[in-house]
Amino acid sequence: MEIITPSRRTHPQAIRGTQPRARDNLSLRCLGVMLKVYGHYVSQPTRSLVWLLKLKELPFEFIKVEPPKGDTKAPEYTAKFPTQLIPAVQDDDFCVSESSAIMMYLCEKHRWSDWYPMDDLRRKARVHEYLGNHNDQTRAMTRKVFFPALKQTILERNALEGEDIAKQTMSEIGERFQNCFLKRSDYIAGDSPTIADLLAYCELAQVPQALGYHYENLPELESWLESMSQLPHHDDVHKSLFKLGNMIQIISTKSQL
Repeated sequence: MEIITPSRRTHPQAIRGTQPRARDNLSLRCLGVMLKVYGHYVSQPTRSLVWLLKLKELPFEFIKVEPPKGDTKAPEYTAKFPTQLIPAVQDDDFCVSESSAIMMYLCEKHRWSDWYPMDDLRRKARVHEYLGNHNDQTRAMTRKVFFPALKQTILERNALEGEDIAKQTMSEIGERFQNCFLKRSDYIAGDSPTIADLLAYCELAQVPQALGYHYENLPELESWLESMSQLPHHDDVHKSLFKLGNMIQIISTKSQL
């Protein structure tokens, strides 16, 4: 269990929109109703949610959940979250899972219109257009590239193989994302990032970050990745992924000796 409290704002995107006052945050902690986040930092949707919370400086309690160990199938967890998914949150007596649903709920509740343009019909439609594609399209990066590499190295202790196939797959997924969502503007829904960009980034950036594979000849995608990586709290949110990438490279190197 980890208690996450606000840090000093360092980026304009982190300060737009309505912010809870410091005394309100203190009152929440004293009343014992601080937001509880259930998840794991290797989980791409969990990283997206935590990134949003850190950007908006909302205090939360992080409760580590490990699906491979059966944590999400435990009776107590299932009673709160029947979907048995992470991330999930408990906000006072309200429990909800699924990262996009959680992020929209929190943005609506706290009026974070900078990250979820609830009052701009067209930008909001662009966010939902992407979210409708996210699980079937962008998340294929996890299913087809990241998890197989994780299984080869971390679980089976073998060298990383199939680089050409993995690079081809990531290129296809990246190209589709670029052509569908980055041709009109710098970010998915306009000139500034939204929750759609946070979700997409945690999928598309994990392969370069952990496996060392890089996109080629996709200039809009590469520019977007660079811009997203400059947002506050990026390195902190992704530190577990960087550590995992080091482990993968060590295991792969040792297996080849």
